[in-house]
Amino acid sequence: MNFRVTLAVLGVLVVLTGIVVGLDRFNVGQPQTKEGEKDQELTIFQFDDRQVAAFVGRVADTTVRIEKAGEVEWKIADSGEPADRLTLSSLLIRMSQLKGTKRVGDPGGDLQQFGLAEPRSEATAELDDGTRYALQIGDKTPVGTGSYAKRADSDDVFVLPAAFASDLERLVKSPKEPPTPTPRPSPTSTPESAATPIPSPSP
Repeated sequence: MNFRVTLAVLGVLVVLTGIVVGLDRFNVGQPQTKEGEKDQELTIFQFDDRQVAAFVGRVADTTVRIEKAGEVEWKIADSGEPADRLTLSSLLIRMSQLKGTKRVGDPGGDLQQFGLAEPRSEATAELDDGTRYALQIGDKTPVGTGSYAKRADSDDVFVLPAAFASDLERLVKSPKEPPTPTPRPSPTSTPESAATPIPSPSP
């Protein structure tokens, strides 16, 4: 084969290989971009839960404010009693990276259909720099596995797992640290009485 023809064929192959590789990279990148966009659309809050200085929870007419009183200690503001750290920490960790399972979008001002015109529940995290993240929770979804929710500063409606609203309600109704259960004493074994020897018969 002519040397120039060989070089031309090799050049075409190199160009085609580059195109194929580029298309592969483009196709691989597309789902990641779409996945990232979807994740961003479902994001409600994102902050550092370690910077939370106070938490305010409200369910119906009951409101409780819990303030940080140390590295890991939390106190109920109106009584000074220790707060339920386990439930509170769980709520704050989830709230700091809160994502909806579904985004309903902006309902155009009609929040009544989601129970968000007058939200039944609210959860507010106050950071040590004064920033506030307020979540409003409305009705449950028709199937009952989620709750409608939105940020206080936005009308975009999301669906949250029902467990978040349930845990918030439990904390508001019972904010005190549960008492440490008293360990039961281990049963003591009764020593066996020595058997009375039977006398052997006389010869």
